[in-house]
Amino acid sequence: DTPFKDDPFFIRCPLSVSDLQEEGRNQHNCVATYVNWIIRGQSQVLFMREKKNPDTSLVTIELQENKLVQAKALFNKKAKIKK
Repeated sequence: DTPFKDDPFFIRCPLSVSDLQEEGRNQHNCVATYVNWIIRGQSQVLFMREKKNPDTSLVTIELQENKLVQAKALFNKKAKIKK
């Protein structure tokens, strides 16, 4: 049995600078400016999506040293996800 198969959300990693730029445009945030931090290994950025809308930005997540630094929704609002 897959542990998260019934969860309505999933997390994906950006695969390119273009992914970061698109996320920034969609979420109206500055995540694209994090590219150097990501390259240096200082930050990891992830995108949370709904399975039913996988191409729609929902939450932008930043981790540093495997700890959550921020999780922001549209216009840098604090992410509030309800199932």
